[in-house]
Amino acid sequence: MEKILFINPPAPKKGQVVIRDLNRSGRLSKEMTIWPQTSLAMLASLFPNDNVRIIDAIAEGYDYERIKCILRKESPRWVIFNVISSTLGSDMRTAREAKRVGAKTIAVGAHTEVLGESTKDAFPCLDFYLSGSTPEKHLYRIIKNEELPYGFEDFPPARQDLLPIAKYRLPIIGDGYTFVAISRGCPFPCIFCRQQVTWKGKVQFRKIEKVIEEIKKFRLKNIMFHADTATLDIDYMRLLCLELQKLPWKVKWCCNSRVDTVDMTTLQMMKLAGCWMIMYGIESGNMDILKCNRKGGKHDLQMSAFAVNSAKMVGIKVWGYFMMGMLGESKDTLDDTLGFALSLNLDLANFAVATPYPGTEFYRVCEKFGLFNIDPTNWEKYDQNYSCIVDLPKVKGKYIQKYIRWSYVRFYCRPRALWRLLKFFKLKDIPIWFKIIINHLK
Repeated sequence: MEKILFINPPAPKKGQVVIRDLNRSGRLSKEMTIWPQTSLAMLASLFPNDNVRIIDAIAEGYDYERIKCILRKESPRWVIFNVISSTLGSDMRTAREAKRVGAKTIAVGAHTEVLGESTKDAFPCLDFYLSGSTPEKHLYRIIKNEELPYGFEDFPPARQDLLPIAKYRLPIIGDGYTFVAISRGCPFPCIFCRQQVTWKGKVQFRKIEKVIEEIKKFRLKNIMFHADTATLDIDYMRLLCLELQKLPWKVKWCCNSRVDTVDMTTLQMMKLAGCWMIMYGIESGNMDILKCNRKGGKHDLQMSAFAVNSAKMVGIKVWGYFMMGMLGESKDTLDDTLGFALSLNLDLANFAVATPYPGTEFYRVCEKFGLFNIDPTNWEKYDQNYSCIVDLPKVKGKYIQKYIRWSYVRFYCRPRALWRLLKFFKLKDIPIWFKIIINHLK
């Protein structure tokens, strides 16, 4: 029996909240989002006969002194931990502390997918890193020295029982939510997205019966379906909705989507099955910017408006994601994006900096044409909430950051937007909302 410890490392500084995941770029959270560690819980499910534990330092508020104490007490054989670009140096403290108790260390994350060998060279405390479109098979091979007998489609229930679900928090969605994985990967070639880096354009779907089994086993009620595009396969989503309606309790859920992968019938079925919010990656309000950055598919401004209105018509709230500072951006195209966001019937909007993460085409273009305004190996600056590390020919990074702050003010200081926010408001959340507002104005 192996003693295996999965760790989501502490934040670099006290009071910070970090989002990390198996295939996400990761960042410091302005919204104080406590990100469910379902990816670690899925990896933990590979070892049902071993002594397995998950330590989510972000959710628990642990610092490295606490992690050191846990490692000394547990004395694990293996330590598997999250790594993201913007907290790389801090995250590697986990490996150093683990080595002091004699553990083998394994990094999980998109950063080491691209820069695994250079990371190992820079941090000798790292023994292994997971890579490839099937990280679970790689992990199983490392620890068990044999092949995993199944793939992502047959993944057993994630070890939700090892997660501090009550401490997971996302504004509007609320406390005590968790992720349930239904698919991974994306076929679209957006040049800024790390999904092409991690999954190489391959899309994998988990069997619906496995998804329902996980929900039933842990009686999950507040869910975000973990998928790059949950509605990519309409037939899959419709069948999932039918199965959700058969559950003996009502599941409240939301998901990420693309505007060109929904229709009215599917949205109606999603609403009946408990979907209350959908998050669309709209990205820009300028078609030239969308084309330049290879958003792909049938995505256009008219389709975005149709998808938003369709969801609202069936009673599903809509959260729009926008990205500023993409290739070809100018002050005028930034105005187009903000104007488009204001014109849509959105309940919420998120404006993020387009960041050229290692391995993406965006990174290669910025490197080739010298667009970085920092040393491109200064990984701590790769945070799409707090840094704009590219100066584009028509607009500088500092202007983009200021414009994003202005976009939040313009969007949320409208009477309609404020009224919609008040509908979600709870008195106990006053300190969190105050901090969120301060973070967005920094």
